[in-house]
Amino acid sequence: MGNEKAFEEAMFLGLRMNVGVDLEALRAEFGEGLVRGAMDAMEDAEDAGLAECEGSWLRLTARGRMASNEVFSRLLVERRCELRGALAERYERRCEDALHRVLRLHLARTAPNSAQDDGRLDVDQILFDVKGRWRD
Repeated sequence: MGNEKAFEEAMFLGLRMNVGVDLEALRAEFGEGLVRGAMDAMEDAEDAGLAECEGSWLRLTARGRMASNEVFSRLLVERRCELRGALAERYERRCEDALHRVLRLHLARTAPNSAQDDGRLDVDQILFDVKGRWRD
């Protein structure tokens, strides 16, 4: 079993117990990175009253035990990576769309009589060039 899977199992088994899981013990065994990632994922669960942290112990509340599958799905390392990737893609698309709108508006204001398709103001080509520079 890989380190990430072993960490997930330790979290799931510990959180199924009323006493919860000792985060310091997990840090010692698996490292700060995995624990920090899990704590980031658990913030929503804490805010929703599904989990609580007391000292170095993290445990599910009574409501959290009823919704434990939802809480556990947020702890899966692979799932967190997928969510981050999807959010990054969505953010990139939003930035691209906003840049496209701003550039078109700017070009319409600065050159209102120019035709977009005459080759002088090719918004799509400008965006392609800009994206290429961003990725380099």
